[in-house]
Amino acid sequence: MVHQVRNTPKYISYKDKKEFASDLKSIYHAVNEEHVKINLEHIAERLNEKHPNAIKLWFTN
Repeated sequence: MVHQVRNTPKYISYKDKKEFASDLKSIYHAVNEEHVKINLEHIAERLNEKHPNAIKLWFTN
């Protein structure tokens, strides 16, 4: 998980990194796997058009 969090920002544009970092907190601070999936789907809905490679990494790993 740590490596995933560290490697994802290189696929995000500079102006979106702060927003994406706060979104990632909702994933790695989730209580259980169900909350992780819900939060990840929410992030994917908002950012998949701009940053499909970053979102793809989270779904494949």
